[in-house]
Amino acid sequence: MKYLTRKGSRTYFNLSRQAYLVGLVGWAHFVDRMNVLTCITDSRDPVNIGAARLLQVEGLQDSDPWLDEAEDIESGGVVTVVCSHSEIDDSADENEVILLVLGIHRLRHWHFHQFDDDFFPSVPHGHWEGKARPKFDPYLGWVYEGSRQVRRERRSLVVELWNDETFRQFAGKAIDYYLAEHPHFTGWRVRNPRRLPRKR
Repeated sequence: MKYLTRKGSRTYFNLSRQAYLVGLVGWAHFVDRMNVLTCITDSRDPVNIGAARLLQVEGLQDSDPWLDEAEDIESGGVVTVVCSHSEIDDSADENEVILLVLGIHRLRHWHFHQFDDDFFPSVPHGHWEGKARPKFDPYLGWVYEGSRQVRRERRSLVVELWNDETFRQFAGKAIDYYLAEHPHFTGWRVRNPRRLPRKR
């Protein structure tokens, strides 16, 4: 089979990403495009590797060698970067993360999207295994089913999360994105939304 060139695959990825960021396609459609990329690109192509990682998190692939090489989510590491833009486009900011899952055992099912235009319940917030609901507020620890608080994660886990530098950088970029894209939003809990919870 003839595959896309690396330049072609990167172009397809960037166009798909832009379409998602500006709201032309939803997350499910973006994931579908990543699935297509794994079929039309060579398995050694960085775009293919990044797309396969994202599909693994979404539960659409049975195995992914990258996860075997990574630090075990249950046994260590607070944060695991699943797919970063810089892995696909070497001109991108190395801290620009498309998708983040947590390595804290009790929080490992929560997935965070850096460019999420939804402000509820917080910016950023987690989605249970990438699905629309339930959602996790990492500031207060509340888990929401729709608008209803259904339970709360332990305070010690929330503190551990905010003590992690990778998550703090991720949250800062998610906030900056929301401020740039939604400058008239007034629902911030604090006067300076860039002020993150202090380390403990």
